[in-house]
Amino acid sequence: MPIVVKNLNYTYNPKTPFAKQALADVNLTVNDGEFIGIIGHTGSGKSTFVQHLNGLIKLTDGEIIVNDINLNDKKVDYLKLRSLVGMVFQYPEYQLFADTVKADVAFGPKNMKLPAEEINSRVSEALKLVGLNEEEIGEKSPFDLSGGERRRAAIAGVLAMKPKILVLDEPTAGLDPMGKREILQLMAKIRAEQNATIIMISHDMNEIYENVDRVAVFVNGTIKHDMPTEELFQKVKIEEYGLEMPAMAVIKKKLSKIGVDINGRTVTEVFSEIVKAKGGKNV
Repeated sequence: MPIVVKNLNYTYNPKTPFAKQALADVNLTVNDGEFIGIIGHTGSGKSTFVQHLNGLIKLTDGEIIVNDINLNDKKVDYLKLRSLVGMVFQYPEYQLFADTVKADVAFGPKNMKLPAEEINSRVSEALKLVGLNEEEIGEKSPFDLSGGERRRAAIAGVLAMKPKILVLDEPTAGLDPMGKREILQLMAKIRAEQNATIIMISHDMNEIYENVDRVAVFVNGTIKHDMPTEELFQKVKIEEYGLEMPAMAVIKKKLSKIGVDINGRTVTEVFSEIVKAKGGKNV
């Protein structure tokens, strides 16, 4: 059980005229290997919540246990926690800083005080995992890479620490459709090959619908809904929270009204099912 959160509260600028409660009685359990989506309008508490998971925001009220690390303990091993929980923020490529790609990817493992041989092995493995050729780009400046390559290099730096849990805060922000697809395919690959637990914040409901197993909806600092993806978009009017319905969910609802029930959530799956329902005819 990687993550258990109970009765989590957080207030910015407490005991001042500028106090603002960002989280109110948040409860969430995340199981091993799950891919969970977190959605909500801007200011609903999503980023504040995930930043608690690796101690970027210190716990002040509530309970959080990440694997065997209890964040309520007086002495929390934050180095261990941050190697366990990898954070990928919006535009992670803006955090690149080293002279070479390999040096940037090696930064986290070096902070873990690992032997040089282990660091080099992790760098090679992480670059391969994100689809970058170490021989071609390893000694290049990260700023000489394309935008998509820079983002993958930044993600490799997180993966080199071998986290069991990945927290993604708008990981596809600013990318073109091809770049978005590549990042989401990468997340699916990491999950399949490493049994990673993934928590993803996104404002793109199509990304959420097509990729995650379960969705937590944040409203005014608390979790209003927490249910499997398909069930959420069938039963909950997310428009009431300022969110758009995913395109494929809308299409499936319309088809259901005329007696055509379809499985699958991705564009390819849905349209393959439509073709089957029409007896293989052109639709």
